[in-house]
Amino acid sequence: MASKRNYKDGVFTTLFKDKEKILELFNALSGTSYDSDTNVQIHTLADVLYSVRKNDLAFSVDNRFIVLAEHQSSLCANMAFRFLLYIPRVYEKIVENRLIYSNTPIGIPVPEFYVLYNGVSDFPLEATQKLSDLFITRPKTASLELEVNLININREKAHFILSKSPTLNQYSLFVEKVRELFQQYSSRDEAVKQAINWSIQHDILGEFLKENGSEVYNMLFEEYNVETALQVREEETLEKTATKMLKAGESSERVQLFTDLPIKRIVELKKRLDSQLLNA
Repeated sequence: MASKRNYKDGVFTTLFKDKEKILELFNALSGTSYDSDTNVQIHTLADVLYSVRKNDLAFSVDNRFIVLAEHQSSLCANMAFRFLLYIPRVYEKIVENRLIYSNTPIGIPVPEFYVLYNGVSDFPLEATQKLSDLFITRPKTASLELEVNLININREKAHFILSKSPTLNQYSLFVEKVRELFQQYSSRDEAVKQAINWSIQHDILGEFLKENGSEVYNMLFEEYNVETALQVREEETLEKTATKMLKAGESSERVQLFTDLPIKRIVELKKRLDSQLLNA
């Protein structure tokens, strides 16, 4: 039975589940040099928002920092809001409830929020999302703010954190190879097997794949199916928007500008609408 987890999320979370790898990632992200004696606590959340959804990685370092990190192969404009929902649950795990009613400041770890992106859509090396960007009305001063750091970890972008974190660099290379072989093989089964075998032979996440090969195999199929379903859903939504605009009399060029659908598809939608009007 195929895993219910997204393969990239699953591989990412499993890769960075132990103290050594977490410190490696944190030092790469923050430019620090914490060693193995550092206190690290994992606070990754399960069943956040959806029964099959959990946040990818949450941990505290040296009781001073609390880090929430998500890996994404598809861009999401609402990560600041999602992190806003996650972070209170993490703090609830590490702060005693009775202390919040005390007149003495409790002292909480500094939160840091990261999204590590390696999808195929064009995206800059780094970007920032703010919670205030989502406010319906722009306040003069945001009384509530949360800032997310988005980092493109595709290897062609050569972000410096890949040189600081060998595990993250190998992970990025593995995903790149998976994507390449999906294009080469007509059989997904063969593509997955070849990607795993190639990575083991070249010592790319070698030990990890030897120990977790069958699980990764299942997650690769799940991810492929999920991405395909999301793409179909997005196209359906865009086509609905295009249809509404065409009904309102907008030109094909303007519809293309707002939906980014191929002009050929927009022309087909327009012909369908014209046909429906003639037959009405």
